Amino acid sequence: GNVNLEPINADVWNAGIEWAPTNTLSFTADYYSWDIDNEVTQQSANGLMFQEYRCRAGLDDINSPTCVQALSQVTRQVSNNYVTEIYTPKINVSKRQMEAVTGTFNYLVDTSSWGSFAFDGNYTRILKHDRTIYEGDPTLDYLDNPYYSTDPKDRATLSGTWRQNDWSTTLYMNWMGETPNYRASISTAGFDAPGAGKLDAFTTFNASVSYQALENLELSALVTNLTNEMPPEDDSYPGSSGAPYNSYNYSVYGRAVYFEV
Repeated sequence: GNVNLEPINADVWNAGIEWAPTNTLSFTADYYSWDIDNEVTQQSANGLMFQEYRCRAGLDDINSPTCVQALSQVTRQVSNNYVTEIYTPKINVSKRQMEAVTGTFNYLVDTSSWGSFAFDGNYTRILKHDRTIYEGDPTLDYLDNPYYSTDPKDRATLSGTWRQNDWSTTLYMNWMGETPNYRASISTAGFDAPGAGKLDAFTTFNASVSYQALENLELSALVTNLTNEMPPEDDSYPGSSGAPYNSYNYSVYGRAVYFEV
């Protein structure tokens, strides 16, 4: 633990607009802003050792706050320079700023003989994600530099639901935009590194059906990853990895079926 941790502070605000041209159709657009100070995170031993290497190799300024801190947390033997201790407490990250926009729509069609149809969609785009680990360090771009983050900039969902009497069924789409490949994420050169690039967008579908058999009894079935999609193939892995896909962004699990009473 770290008894010197301070409270996290955040200024969060958003503004939006909604337009409903009819009583069954509506659109919304929102802008979000996060400004976070003193964010708490557990330091990574791997990350700390890599940072120490960058400082000793002259890739980063050895007198910068990050290097001074990293070198103080790695203890080496004087005789052979072997590492004897790595100190990785929880720390207050100095600053993080994020901006995003979202857009949604909702549409309802009610028929007398075919039941009701409901459609809704959501799109989100990250506009900014900057982070400063220690005060005085340069600002790190977590949006456009894949060395710091492989998160997608864009996500979207779309669903359609049909209801009639005791029956209901839904088809749900989950879309993720392009993400960096492995080679782009391990080099400070980012997308300029040899073999670096982007993986294709990834889309999965879920489907469900439910039946209200009795007043207090509902039966339902759900299929996730309906088309049994695998994560985008990433040929830039060196072959020494146990799983050649980014587990932070993608799930390797295929189609799954659930029944519920």
